[in-house]
Amino acid sequence: VTLISIISGSTLAYVIIILSKTDLYKYTSGLLILFYIAAMAVFGVLTANRLNKKIFKYSVYQGLREGSE
Repeated sequence: VTLISIISGSTLAYVIIILSKTDLYKYTSGLLILFYIAAMAVFGVLTANRLNKKIFKYSVYQGLREGSE
């Protein structure tokens, strides 16, 4: 999820830069790119944790329900 969001976000940003026909590269710096990658990584980890908790709750519920039959 993180990798897909980083690639799609970067691609969209470069498409906007190309379509706007202005020099927007002067606003992008190495620090900004690193911040973007770190933010997407954090969001990816938070999303994965939330999904894992829901799957775990569902699997435990199913296991208990099947075990009681």
